[in-house]
Amino acid sequence: MKSKLYLLATFLLVVVTGCDKNEIIEKQPDLTDNRSLTLTASMPDESATQTRVAFTQDGKDIKLIWENEDQIQLCFIQGETKEKRTVTVKNISSDGKRADFDINVPESFAMGTFDLYGVYGGQGLDDTDPSIAVLPATPWQTYTGLEGVQSRKDVMMTFKATGLDVDAPSATVSFRHIGSLFCVKLKNGSAGSWNSIARVQLTAATDGWAYNNSGDEGARYDLQAESFVSGSPTNSAILFDNNSKDMGLDEINEFWAWYPPVPDVNWPELRLEVYNPESVKIASSANRKAARVAPTAAGKAYYFYAFWDGSKLNFTDDTFTPPLSIDDLTATGNLMHAASAGHGFIGMVYSKGDNKVYYNAAQTSGTWRGEVELGAGAEARLAIDRSGYPHVVYTSADNKIAYLKYNGTEWSTAVYIESMNHGGTGACKKPDIDVDASGYAHITYTDTRGSSGDAWFRDDIMYAVNSLGDFAKTLIFRGYYENWGGSAYWGEYYNNGSYIALNALGDYYIMAHHQNYDRSGGGTAYNTYTVEIKSGTGAFGKTTGTSGNQHAIYDLTFNDTDVIALYKAANTNYSATISVTGTVASFTNVQSITTAVTPHSLSATSGLSGVTTIAGLAASSKLFTKYNAYEFTDTGVTVKANTKVMAANVGGVFYSVYTDNADSKIKIKAIPTGI
Repeated sequence: MKSKLYLLATFLLVVVTGCDKNEIIEKQPDLTDNRSLTLTASMPDESATQTRVAFTQDGKDIKLIWENEDQIQLCFIQGETKEKRTVTVKNISSDGKRADFDINVPESFAMGTFDLYGVYGGQGLDDTDPSIAVLPATPWQTYTGLEGVQSRKDVMMTFKATGLDVDAPSATVSFRHIGSLFCVKLKNGSAGSWNSIARVQLTAATDGWAYNNSGDEGARYDLQAESFVSGSPTNSAILFDNNSKDMGLDEINEFWAWYPPVPDVNWPELRLEVYNPESVKIASSANRKAARVAPTAAGKAYYFYAFWDGSKLNFTDDTFTPPLSIDDLTATGNLMHAASAGHGFIGMVYSKGDNKVYYNAAQTSGTWRGEVELGAGAEARLAIDRSGYPHVVYTSADNKIAYLKYNGTEWSTAVYIESMNHGGTGACKKPDIDVDASGYAHITYTDTRGSSGDAWFRDDIMYAVNSLGDFAKTLIFRGYYENWGGSAYWGEYYNNGSYIALNALGDYYIMAHHQNYDRSGGGTAYNTYTVEIKSGTGAFGKTTGTSGNQHAIYDLTFNDTDVIALYKAANTNYSATISVTGTVASFTNVQSITTAVTPHSLSATSGLSGVTTIAGLAASSKLFTKYNAYEFTDTGVTVKANTKVMAANVGGVFYSVYTDNADSKIKIKAIPTGI
């Protein structure tokens, strides 16, 4: 995607357009005569504060020509004296590529030498210090595409000639670009009109990669030092405005702006966002423009292409051919779990009705990594480590917890966690897993005989970690039943499994459903149901109990800042932050789910712009998602019975993963944001 930008000069610049290269042909002026000289200037970029340079396009190339009344601003410097002048074009060549400017050396200059600097475009030279060039204010507000860049005189070039003789000035100068043109081209491929397209922006997760000038206090450029002296590039986005426009089928809308590059800074991965005139975001690209491996360069033109199909926006090549994406993929299987940890894929474990566990990964490139059969079993869960490698646990056919991991080349053989077998033969089931920063596996699971000394055994919640080699096991919640004779007895039941998440320090948090049965007096039986949480630091907490079973546990995750729980209490579904103070764990920042649903999973990101998403089932097994406060039921999707619905985050884009009842295929859909 490379095109040419032609400027009149005695040298060439190369203009890049994403992947297309354009040339900018510039001209050099000759300085002759006593205390006056004629500057012959070739076209390097566009225009200055009062210039009238014309733009014409030849494919992706941009040709610039001088027009009558074009002007450049000059700064004469001798010692501490600086003087600003404005000169007007004359003697334009027939092809518009060259023009002369008459220049007189200031009368105040004494004998000796002086330096001459010039600027073309932007807001010209600063009135107080004319050696400083002022960038255009809000250069994204061009409103009329490339014509707006031309009329606003946004593109800037400079030159310098030092050591000129006051009495006989003579020099050859070359204009130099300090910024580049950027163009975003949108194509509407939907059947109907795409309305009110007013602004787009290229957005990154980091800032400091482009000068996004904001007016009078924006960036300034030191002509002598050839560097920016103010206007730090702190923005995480560059903007492109245009008149609000309704786009019909196959119509293309262009957005142009001019920005200087930040020296020695590679642009990060970018997302494209589209806004209406009220600054409401109406679309965000499902894919990303890959991070650059080299800095952007001045004097180039960069093009970005994107296609809207009516429901999804994607970066494309210059043919506007939509790329394959992660949500185009399907696979046969009954989903058990999926995870991404922000990497460029969604890993998933599933069955095929053959009592075996399979793993595969859907990639943002629209391809599968390849299905792997892990072994005979059920109840599979997985976690993705910081290297992007999956770790999987499942309940084996002989009632053990099987653990496998991938090292980037191959899968390990299964390591088995067996029952403690206190008082007889036990069974393990219902595992969950997380992985710490060192790649060690932390697993919670249920053991029917995990505790000792019980007369009547009940399910125990266990914790196992392999940081010292073999898995070391710890009893977390003891389940038991004690009969005191007759109808008097006491029970502690943890029959619904458990979930685990690790915080930034590697401390585990384990959540379980608890039932307390109290008939100690032999009379009326009392039940109390709660959701309990315990941390590796010894903190403990629980929800307010209810006498009926109005509690449930669904998922637990860490968002790089907080541990977030998804659970039900008193017949209301919630997400909440788990806060620990000393030995007390509390459910804080509690957010309810108003739709009547059965949640299955959550995924979250951290930071001020953090997002929490939830996926599950609404009435009649319809696909349900929640993006922060926005709840959505997809009535067009029925989830297959006895399968899971998962929320996954891939590079900041959230998806639901589920098995469609219509064809028993695992499918991936972007979670609606409500924006």
